[in-house]
Amino acid sequence: MVKNMVKVMFADDEYYIRQGLKNAEMWQQTDVELLEAEDGIQAWELYQRERPQILVLDINMPGMTGIELAQKIRETDELSRIVFLTGYDDFHLIKSAVSLQATDYLLKPVVSEELQQAIDKAMDFLKRQSTQLQYMDKLRRQVKDFGHAARDQLLLDLIQQRRRTEDCLESLAQTGIAFPPGSRFAVMCAEVDDGGEFMREVPPREQHLRHYLFRKLAEEAVESYPGIHVIQVYPTRLLMLVVRGESERPDLLEAAGRLNQIFQTLLKISVSVGIGRWVEHPEQICLSYQEAWKAMEFRELVGRGKILSYDMLNFDKPVNQKLLDKELYLLSEMRAGNVEKVMEVLAGWSRELAGLSFEEVKLIVSQIVIFVMRLLKENGFSENQTAYPNPLVDMAYLRTVPKLVDYLQSYLADTGSRIREAMSTPSYRMLERAKAWIREHLSEEISLPALAQYLNVHPNYLSARFKTATGETFTEFTTRIRFERAKELLVNPELKIGEIANMVGFTDTNYFSIAFKKHVGVTPTEYRKRYV
Repeated sequence: MVKNMVKVMFADDEYYIRQGLKNAEMWQQTDVELLEAEDGIQAWELYQRERPQILVLDINMPGMTGIELAQKIRETDELSRIVFLTGYDDFHLIKSAVSLQATDYLLKPVVSEELQQAIDKAMDFLKRQSTQLQYMDKLRRQVKDFGHAARDQLLLDLIQQRRRTEDCLESLAQTGIAFPPGSRFAVMCAEVDDGGEFMREVPPREQHLRHYLFRKLAEEAVESYPGIHVIQVYPTRLLMLVVRGESERPDLLEAAGRLNQIFQTLLKISVSVGIGRWVEHPEQICLSYQEAWKAMEFRELVGRGKILSYDMLNFDKPVNQKLLDKELYLLSEMRAGNVEKVMEVLAGWSRELAGLSFEEVKLIVSQIVIFVMRLLKENGFSENQTAYPNPLVDMAYLRTVPKLVDYLQSYLADTGSRIREAMSTPSYRMLERAKAWIREHLSEEISLPALAQYLNVHPNYLSARFKTATGETFTEFTTRIRFERAKELLVNPELKIGEIANMVGFTDTNYFSIAFKKHVGVTPTEYRKRYV
């Protein structure tokens, strides 16, 4: 049987013929929808509206004959099955209907066994046709996927410098991708923050649909921005090569924001986006790619679901030591929730900042903002609880020193007051002790009763407060902290994976690797290759 309910239409000007066809016992065993028309014109209107797959037509009907009706249908529909009904006197007309690909011809009065055979024959055809169409659709998808995969590999060769640049450009040109003279290039990377959970939400046999959905939504998100090529590296990780012509100015931050928004809105998932700087030549694309991934390293510091531009995170330049000392003092007051002191320090600092270059001020302001973002994350604030959900993006649009300083002042005033308010509650102090204890005991088997005993509270009370304050259960928080610490340790190439497993509370290295991939989306070895 075909997938959807089959529609069968009877068209005959004799009422009792139609009733006999409709009331045939065979329909009780068949999942079909029956339609009827009393003349050719009515049948044509009904066909246009309902598109039945099987048509039982009287050859000699008023208004429009069955043959004329079949001819009109065949102008646009070659797949429907047509069964002609004819009286003995009209049987000579069958010869003119041969070209209409009729399934069968039934002589009136219709014998139920002959009707059954004609309908079964039509049903078999529809079933075979449905199977063939599904197979062809599958082949088309496979060909399209193969084309995507081949193109992705060529772009990856260029981005990661796996082949000579000239060879990559020549191969890409053969696929229809060519870069105009004077083009500039940048790389963005996007990754689901909890890739393992994203893939676990669907059965293994349907995970390929998740791969397709992730890429498809990304392509739709950036399709209005010219020159962005989307490449799927892993099921939950994308790269985007952005090519800017002389007359094109794609806004990377705006495109990244659109990408971030569409995944949050449609899939309810958090996606972080890293952005490398513009480069002038194809040979330099790899540098922008490396910067995009370096920017992504700050994801664990400032929180997930952020847009991280390397241009705002480039801390390679030296900073005036005198200013650095003031910066550290300001941050210590911020951690203590002393908003008035923070504003006092910043006001006295403004004159010195005004004497620096824009790049130096941007560097200092970025460092302070990243520290505060991390502080907010540690205190369990979500993006919706602050007036500045993505300050690094806001700052990227500021072009003068006074605007940067004004923004920093407003940002610190807002976030400082929220931190101070949170610190004034007894439960905050208790939870800070709890978090510190968990981090200190990651290499051990951590349990809620043991932590409750340390804090001298009941386990049920601690569990409830933990969920309310952090949005996570005790187990979820502990698991996340274990893997965040594991990711920090994996960046150190001198540590073996087995040693890291022990340091975060896993005695079995194999189990650690399985659990790491489940929660992070890649194996520890694959994660290490990103940074080492």
